[in-house]
Amino acid sequence: MEFTKYLEKLNKDFEKYLTTKYSKRTAYKHSVIVGYFIDFAPFDYGITSIEQITKSMYNSKFWTWHQNKIGDYTKDEVKVAMKKFAMFLEQEKNISHLANFVKTKK
Repeated sequence: MEFTKYLEKLNKDFEKYLTTKYSKRTAYKHSVIVGYFIDFAPFDYGITSIEQITKSMYNSKFWTWHQNKIGDYTKDEVKVAMKKFAMFLEQEKNISHLANFVKTKK
């Protein structure tokens, strides 16, 4: 439960950060999607640290879970929100583990 609270705090910071760059509506949408991930990872996989999150869990497994349980956003919307969250963590919180999953290879 402590890890969930930690992720929720990061997500609140993420939403505040996004409101400086996007509309409140867009920031809220991205935050809601990340909130779904927070519901998914700790409970479905017993994750207790960011380092335990795998690339497939962050991308395809979350997407599949989202479509089966929630389904209110498109794959692209989910993908964009998760990428923005990962990049926020890397740039603003110095947490780079998730950013490695979303960076494009050159």
